[in-house]
Amino acid sequence: MSLFHRAAACLLAIVCAAQSPLADRAAAHHTYVSKYDPDRIVSLKGTIASVDYRNPHIFFDITVINRDGSTTTWHVETEAIAKAQAKGLSESKLQVGTAVVATGWMSRTGEAEIGLKSISIGAKTYTIRNTAR
Repeated sequence: MSLFHRAAACLLAIVCAAQSPLADRAAAHHTYVSKYDPDRIVSLKGTIASVDYRNPHIFFDITVINRDGSTTTWHVETEAIAKAQAKGLSESKLQVGTAVVATGWMSRTGEAEIGLKSISIGAKTYTIRNTAR
């Protein structure tokens, strides 16, 4: 195969990979510290509004009632699915309508989003991460 053909094949592979649905998953896989601020921890008391088990993480939304009576929907990202489940955060616990207190690191973008550190459901607290590493 000529150098031209090898270069063309490489370019084609890059273009196909960038358009693949797997590209979104690869781009989404990151360290917490690149997405969340390790110096800004917040606790949110609210109700689970939605849950999405989407590899490689669990994502869920919490509706929080603000002091003025308005609501804010916060997006929460957990540890990898298997790791979160091994720490006790099973699908049966993350149900729409469940009251929770979620503690985590704020998004660096300032949006209503956290990387989950721990979550309290009823009287039980599940520690998911100890650091924003």
